[in-house]
Amino acid sequence: MKTIGGNLVVNLHKVPGINQEDSVYLLSTGEKIAQVAKTYEMLWIETTQQKFGDFYMNEWGVTICSNACQSKENKAEGKIGYDLRKIVAERAENAREGVEIAIALINELGYESSGRTYCISDAYEVWFLAVVQGKHYVAQRLPDNAVAVIPNFYTIEEIDLSDTENFIASPDIIDYAIEQGWYNPDLGQPFNFRKAYGNEGTLISERNTYRNIAGRSAFDFSQVGAFKTSFSIKATEKVTIEDLKLVLESHFLENSELDSIKTPHNDNRHPI
Repeated sequence: MKTIGGNLVVNLHKVPGINQEDSVYLLSTGEKIAQVAKTYEMLWIETTQQKFGDFYMNEWGVTICSNACQSKENKAEGKIGYDLRKIVAERAENAREGVEIAIALINELGYESSGRTYCISDAYEVWFLAVVQGKHYVAQRLPDNAVAVIPNFYTIEEIDLSDTENFIASPDIIDYAIEQGWYNPDLGQPFNFRKAYGNEGTLISERNTYRNIAGRSAFDFSQVGAFKTSFSIKATEKVTIEDLKLVLESHFLENSELDSIKTPHNDNRHPI
């Protein structure tokens, strides 16, 4: 069966916590890593025929999902990708620990895909982990009372490596960008991860920019029609589950100035 876009068969699994007998975990890439003594119970939403679409929530309330974000990197190699989120869900007791588990695996094996942003959350914190093929990454904590939209490009921008409560990054994240010619500090501009590492085409693609505008505008209507790329926006009022449903159903703000699309379900700019 040929599938297009989000038209996918989805399986829902309830996975029990397991006392592991094996000391080795075999990745889908064939690499081996150390196994933990016990893995946590979790719900697993499996998006069949799509390698990076799965969602997990474990017994601690830690959730993990992701968004493809193409990078400029084309030299590095990596040996972990699909398995990363599953391992985080099996082992993390909170969101920050999930980020640290993912980073440790990336440092050990390198990330296999061009780029991706993982959303790792618990009941108290949300972290976004932007990874680049190879062993480069930046993680940023979402501020309280804020909303973030990730429309298939990196959204982490300026980073403060001294602020260890809100940022984690590979030690050479800036130096490597300078080495590759992606960032020139002599121009007097602060380092911007999105601009340095993000693939330029994804930043201007209508498939992404329209979703960025529609998603942000749903929480702050003053942003309608404005393409802005800050990491997050402050919510103007409490966000409810019904609000999120409306965003996920969005076809570029019907009946607004953005609604110039006559057949939104078939538009190639990808409604949310």
